[in-house]
Amino acid sequence: MLRGYRVALIATDDVDMEQISSARRILADRGAEVELIAPHDGDIRAVGRRKSSELHTVDVVAYQADATDFDAALVPDGAGEWYRLDHDGELIALVDDLLTRQCAVAFLPQAGRMLTAIAVAGKRVTADRWLRERVRERGAHWTDEHRVVDGGLITTRRREAGPLTELLCQVLGRQPLPVHR
Repeated sequence: MLRGYRVALIATDDVDMEQISSARRILADRGAEVELIAPHDGDIRAVGRRKSSELHTVDVVAYQADATDFDAALVPDGAGEWYRLDHDGELIALVDDLLTRQCAVAFLPQAGRMLTAIAVAGKRVTADRWLRERVRERGAHWTDEHRVVDGGLITTRRREAGPLTELLCQVLGRQPLPVHR
């Protein structure tokens, strides 16, 4: 049970619809309070595999987000506008702050693009293979595994949000108390 834990779901327009919906549902079902953080206010558009889409309301705009308010974060994949996520200084600072505070932060494979912008030196990571050299340039130790947990940093090469979200729940379940308090 994750009652009392606050998890940031970090996304922007063109986020993967299945991943954001699945992650939010699993975390909420476990009792976590989930807040969507995005670069802009209002709604973000989540896109599906068959050109379907749905809107998700932003809870906190990135520049207003404070890492001390959260126990963990999850960054789903996306396309289009989503590819600019790794250039958003506010979101990168938030993720860096969460990792500095030893909070759990989980990245789906393409979200690994953000790994090229955050402090990953010395960490073991996995992500899409096309990111291998970019994360190595940042000082990370890329490994060809399906998922890697290094401290609070959780990375995967599998596209399904369910297993990664379950792993995030397991990591959070090992913490004695929520850290945002």
